[in-house]
Amino acid sequence: MEWIRRGVLALGATAFALVALEGLLRAFVVPAPDSAGRLFGTRLPPVRLIPPERPRPPKREAPPGRIRFDDLNGLVRDDPVLGYAPREHAISTNGWWQSNNLGARARRDTAATVAEGTTRVLVFGDSFAAGSRVPQESAWPAVLESASRGLEVVSLGVDGYGLAQSLLRYRALRDAVAHDVVVLTMSPRADLPRDVNTLRALVGWRSYRVMPRFVLDGGLRLVPSPYDSPAAIHADNRDGVSPTLRGHLLRYDRFYVPWMYEPSPGLADRSVLAKLVLARWHTLVMDRRHQATLAPGSEAVAVSAAIVAAMRAEVEARGARFLLVLLPSDLELGRLRRRPSRRRHWQAIVHAVARDGVPYVDLAEALLAAPAEQIDRGFDGTHHGARANQLIATGVGRALAVTPPGA
Repeated sequence: MEWIRRGVLALGATAFALVALEGLLRAFVVPAPDSAGRLFGTRLPPVRLIPPERPRPPKREAPPGRIRFDDLNGLVRDDPVLGYAPREHAISTNGWWQSNNLGARARRDTAATVAEGTTRVLVFGDSFAAGSRVPQESAWPAVLESASRGLEVVSLGVDGYGLAQSLLRYRALRDAVAHDVVVLTMSPRADLPRDVNTLRALVGWRSYRVMPRFVLDGGLRLVPSPYDSPAAIHADNRDGVSPTLRGHLLRYDRFYVPWMYEPSPGLADRSVLAKLVLARWHTLVMDRRHQATLAPGSEAVAVSAAIVAAMRAEVEARGARFLLVLLPSDLELGRLRRRPSRRRHWQAIVHAVARDGVPYVDLAEALLAAPAEQIDRGFDGTHHGARANQLIATGVGRALAVTPPGA
């Protein structure tokens, strides 16, 4: 019976150690209004997913020449279909970003008709489509337009958009603005997760709008937001995740992990140690889910491919030309450069998305072949810089049979 005695002693010692550790951890918990507390910088569950709605603080005057958030990201308004859209006729603090009558990144308005002898190109996509983080004239759509007097490039890329929002924005404009070419850019590492995500707060953004997304349900079906305004979201979730939001996220958002945002029964609700384990586990789960969206056979790739096919069909039905541009982010580019396996994976994604004869140009090889000094970064280091934007304009221009100056 000696082994039983030793086992009991071992269990007792383990229990004592866990109790001691629990007491020690509790001493380091910092109270926080958005969670059960913070421990060593980690938010403990349950985390408040939708914070209380607060009035926006008055805009503080920035020192002259200091680059502000709106210079880098643009200015947006709420939109019942898109979630949010660029504000029309707006300009950022230092003029790095300016919009026209369409909300396009432009210094002048876009007419409903195309001037005689002009080819109009509409560019849709995310922040990489917009040339975010560089002054307006250094963004690749503006550089591309400077290639020819007969080329008009309308920059309609928006920070944080996935392919779903790009398609919806095209649908909102296609009958109001004549066009000859539509360019849809895709940066897989940024865009694929967004096409299976509806609440950007789940992936680290301070954005609490529930975005629309498409699902494959006997075809491409739009799932709109269950809320008609941000105020409705805050009101419905002031006491925690509401049944409406919870049901929507469980069905349509692949980054919603219930036990991170909802009270857990039993020990997980009372133990700081258990909460810390759940928080760290959540980090691993999120990383795995993000990586899963990048698999060529994933739901994200399938949905994105269907969106590309739908947009192509709608563009060509109006007699215009469609071009998909595969544009690696600066982060993707570094990984492609370091590991050949990443290049094979990139090619697999390209072939999965640009299928059934979709016209496309893959800019990865051109950017990888460029001298290192030409691959610079924008103001905050998260996006391509002015020289890289020139290379992107060159690649897109060649695909459109237009060569930007200096190429």
